[in-house]
Amino acid sequence: MVTALLRQRRRLVLAAVAIALSVGYVAGALTLLGRVGQGLDELAAAGSDRADLVVEGQVAFESPVEQVRRLVPASVGRAVAQVPGVRSVSPRVEDVAVVLGRDGEPVVAPGLSEQPLGASWPVDASVAPYRFVGEGRPPRAADEVVLDAATARTAGFRVGDRVTVAGKAKVAPYELVGIVSTDRGELPPGSSLALFDLAEARKIFDRPNDDNRVAVVLDPGVDRAAAEQAVRAVVPAGIEVVDAPTAARHRQEGLTRSFTLVRVLILGFAGLALLVGTVTVANSLTLLYADRRRTFAAFRLVGASRGQLRTAALLEAAALALAASVVGAPLGLLLGRLIEAALGALGSSVPVAGSAVAPAALLAAVGIGVAATTVAAVVPANRACRVPPIEAVVEAPTPVARSARRRAVVLAVVALLGGAVVAGALVAARATPVAAALVGAVAAGVLAVVALLPYLLSFLVVGALRRAPVRPRPLREVGAREVEQHRSRVAATAGALLLATAVVAALTVVLSSFTASVSGQVDRLVSADLVVDSGTFTRGGLPGDLLDKIGDQPSVDAVSGWQIGRASVGPAGVRLTGVDGEVLGKVLSPTWVGGRGPAVLKDGETVVSESLARRAGLEVGAQVPLLFTSGGTEALQVVGIFTDGGVLLGDAVVDRAVLQREVPAT
Repeated sequence: MVTALLRQRRRLVLAAVAIALSVGYVAGALTLLGRVGQGLDELAAAGSDRADLVVEGQVAFESPVEQVRRLVPASVGRAVAQVPGVRSVSPRVEDVAVVLGRDGEPVVAPGLSEQPLGASWPVDASVAPYRFVGEGRPPRAADEVVLDAATARTAGFRVGDRVTVAGKAKVAPYELVGIVSTDRGELPPGSSLALFDLAEARKIFDRPNDDNRVAVVLDPGVDRAAAEQAVRAVVPAGIEVVDAPTAARHRQEGLTRSFTLVRVLILGFAGLALLVGTVTVANSLTLLYADRRRTFAAFRLVGASRGQLRTAALLEAAALALAASVVGAPLGLLLGRLIEAALGALGSSVPVAGSAVAPAALLAAVGIGVAATTVAAVVPANRACRVPPIEAVVEAPTPVARSARRRAVVLAVVALLGGAVVAGALVAARATPVAAALVGAVAAGVLAVVALLPYLLSFLVVGALRRAPVRPRPLREVGAREVEQHRSRVAATAGALLLATAVVAALTVVLSSFTASVSGQVDRLVSADLVVDSGTFTRGGLPGDLLDKIGDQPSVDAVSGWQIGRASVGPAGVRLTGVDGEVLGKVLSPTWVGGRGPAVLKDGETVVSESLARRAGLEVGAQVPLLFTSGGTEALQVVGIFTDGGVLLGDAVVDRAVLQREVPAT
């Protein structure tokens, strides 16, 4: 069989190339995801304190791509410091801090995935997870900063240089007094770290009375359980006390969620590449086995069983897949770098760390390639093994057309039976006969389309071939007849290509539609003349006194902050938008049910979307209880219902005082 297999070199090469490319993309995706995971670990380590206990806020906002925790009031740290057995407390304040290079451009700019971090240097130096590179010391004055080694090297900074850093509340020059790496080494590309004195961190991040968390160091020999219980007794509701490893996991989870979309896209395209490659391999093997019908028949003639031939064919496919995967897996290293470069070119660099050669990812990709190829070979191998032994000496035509017609009839019957089952289930669930019949008919139609899709696609290909501008005409007819004889194979190839095209087109349409929808809602709903944005993709925010400064300008009639939050009404989650309620009518102009809505929104009032009102049975004047992730509950009175703006406004609009009270978070 090996000699016969080598005669079909072109079919063999086509299948091998398809396997190698698919395995290469999977290997590249898995390697990149592994390096992103290591990069996130290093970022998490850059803010993880060497402490006995950590005081942190509970989750205030959570979604599949984000997790935000409540801030810890600064008074909590002072109270914990008075607990017997506590040696020191180190409040940590952190936020986005953009380091500017000598040319005034950001070394790492805020973006969808970039992480330009800033934080306070721990009060107790023993909890700091940093090591100085060369000479240096911690920041002790308001005009001093410490940078991570990778950022300093990229920007060409040395100890003693003046470095400009942009924070939430100000942009200012600082003297570089130290360069550090973390306990795990340098920070990964796509990230930076600026460290300030605690008092200066409170100013630059506009955090005068709140901390992100507090690191607690206990006295040597103290009863840890008793000390932890005493610390828990002085912290308020919404704040929790955990050990350092748990706090590190929480921090890592928050960072990991911000990369969920990137992970899903990378894995999705890897799966799509594998699917297209598998279909291509299946078709190549079908052609390969079809050209070897006489060989299979000859083995049947001398006594080989179908099972023996099937096993031999699958072993051939596995060997081919193994050889092609070994070639394609190293190609994945290059593809991984290309994906990484593409993300960077789109302005969304990812933090990667670790070796570019990941043996586990390469072995996993090879295993996936071998398994997928073997599965793809099952159907072609079964068909080839059913060849009659007589074909070894006599050429026998294969009744393809009749088999295809019979199969189409069977599939149509199956679709009708499926529709009948759906209709019967609806009748058993006490649906009306008319509704059950309608849904059953729709289900039967969908099943029929799916089942008959190969034939529909093959008819399209046949029509395209017969009308193609190719001469001579008999050549087009020969191609069309070849397609008619191998409908399933042609349909599988066309279906795989259509699926790949459909996925890319759907992503493009969805993203374009979402952008257009948001832009359209901004134009319709926001009646303000100007919008001030932090440019940090919601991570950095804006300083609290900015509203007063803008409002003091003589030409400004009204100004409002804009915040987002999440709560639940009963079992259903709702998205909230917070604005300054006294100027609601001046900054927003949604379409109201009844034609008129409130011009002012008081603390304790809300306006809800028509969809939320319908789901929760709300009307103007009703009370709606909002349960926040942090555990707080607010009973708000509905004073208006709007019909548009779901993408921009969410499910309800509340006064910002509600969000500031219930979700004090970054």
